[in-house]
Amino acid sequence: MVKDAHGNELPVVLDEKRESPVTFLNAMQFCKKWRKHKEEEQLYVAFVRLAHVPSTFAVNTTTALIDDPTSGGCKVFSKIDLKSGYHQIEVDPADQHKTAFKTHDGLYEFTVMPFGLTNAPATFQSLMDKILREQIGRFVVVYLDDILIFSKSMEEHLKHLEEVLTILKKTQLLLNLEKSEFGRDSVIYLGHRLSAAGLEPEATKVEVIRNWPQPANIRELRSFLGLTSYYRKFVPRFSIIARPLSRLTSKNVLYSWDTACTDAFRALKEALVSYPVLRIADPKLTFVVTMDANQYGIGAVLQQDDGDGLRPLKYYSKRMPSVKVGSYVQATACHDPPCKQHAMIHHANKKRRPSEIQVGSYVWVKMSEFSEEEGVSRKLLPLYYGPWEVLDVIGEDHIGPSYVVDVPAHMRTYPVFH
Repeated sequence: MVKDAHGNELPVVLDEKRESPVTFLNAMQFCKKWRKHKEEEQLYVAFVRLAHVPSTFAVNTTTALIDDPTSGGCKVFSKIDLKSGYHQIEVDPADQHKTAFKTHDGLYEFTVMPFGLTNAPATFQSLMDKILREQIGRFVVVYLDDILIFSKSMEEHLKHLEEVLTILKKTQLLLNLEKSEFGRDSVIYLGHRLSAAGLEPEATKVEVIRNWPQPANIRELRSFLGLTSYYRKFVPRFSIIARPLSRLTSKNVLYSWDTACTDAFRALKEALVSYPVLRIADPKLTFVVTMDANQYGIGAVLQQDDGDGLRPLKYYSKRMPSVKVGSYVQATACHDPPCKQHAMIHHANKKRRPSEIQVGSYVWVKMSEFSEEEGVSRKLLPLYYGPWEVLDVIGEDHIGPSYVVDVPAHMRTYPVFH
């Protein structure tokens, strides 16, 4: 920071940081509310022009990161934390006056990117993705200033560590050794514990949920749902269980805690306290998706057989909109099953990542021509058929290969699909 600055100053306050302090400067952090300057609409960060409108660069969600299938089967982990990450990016000198703030000792302005700017996360994430682009997707996961390195053996891990540390040294990014861990059999990353056994919630977070008192108002309820929703992948039928609580957060709904809310509150706490350890996906093993639905919601579980039976990778669920709950009773017997099947598969597919279909995979297929052959309205038939095994992969054109599928004989249709 530079003293005796000149600019549109804003007041600041000091707040204690969560981590254990070593010095006074480490123990305190600046808190300042940034606002757009009326006469100056552009801000230069790291010598790149960034508009005040939010950046279109997508910062990966924590859910996508910890579900990275490349970490499956890994036994050695390291976690690297960068020291004051944002402050390692320089602000263009022409724009430093825009960061001016007022203290009892005069005006100061930032020479490095401060916390709180709209585009600061996207700017920092794009930098990390750029310098580690060759390692991400192989043995590295990055979320802002938190770097996760995973390997199948210690020998392999030492090579991976050396590769990452060489890049950080070359780009002059400093490490926070107090919060970094190296060569561990398990690490805490983004609120989860990763190990060779799989994925589980951080123990301290589980303890917070265990001791959470009954919410007395909407604000407390939203805090509880926010924390539990982050770990919803560990809870089968989460949306259906939490429906009485979610209903209280809707607009124009009076906050009235009843027996259904108490049961849902206890059920969520019990489910998260007795969570299953989720297996990390192995692309070489067959994926099995099991789905269910009722008038209140739809759900699915993604599983793999690792030799000890099917183990869950993740649970999905989605609450049924109230308008559909009201019309559920009116659904006819022939119309209801296809609708639920379509909703379940559609919701499960939204969470899936693009993956190469191989021989031995099980797929669901669309067959609109089947209804024409049978002379039955498509509305009365399922939208998807399966799951059927892929027997062969043939051809390669501009829309991709075709697949020979093990279609039952009674279907009387050509067994090749795109």
